[in-house]
Amino acid sequence: MKLTALFILILVPGVSRAQLLQWSPSFIKESSGSVIITCDASKGNLGLVGYTPVTDVYVHIGAITSLSSGASDWKYVVNSNFSTPASIVQASSVGNNKWTFTINGGLRTFFNITNTSERILKIAILFRSGNGSKVQRNSDGSDMYVPVYDAGLYARIDTPLLPPLFKMIP
Repeated sequence: MKLTALFILILVPGVSRAQLLQWSPSFIKESSGSVIITCDASKGNLGLVGYTPVTDVYVHIGAITSLSSGASDWKYVVNSNFSTPASIVQASSVGNNKWTFTINGGLRTFFNITNTSERILKIAILFRSGNGSKVQRNSDGSDMYVPVYDAGLYARIDTPLLPPLFKMIP
């Protein structure tokens, strides 16, 4: 038993750093006041590995809602011109090929969603260079998604076996 516990303590810190995206809070809700999303460019498609200047990284961000027809149907895209950066979607470098983006004031306010019957299901996000020529995605080239939860009871596995895709792949 002691050997198993020791193995878990050694393995978990190394594995927990292996994620492409991390976010806080762990269970994002529409009502979350502040949401921080961190991207590790050394994972996924490696689109921003070694990218400079580190101050020239922005997010392309939108919402997958209950009215979206599927994974590619992003709604409420903030600064929808992919090749022109805006300060509202600028990411901050935290070093080691990692960038963070913070949403303040709640998701509904940030995305300007006024339809009260429309639910936010996921945050769709890409980290990219200012001109859009370099894009951080999943290793298969697909978009990245962060789940948004309702008021239910949930558990979370912090180290998924698969990348953060819209649909699970077998």
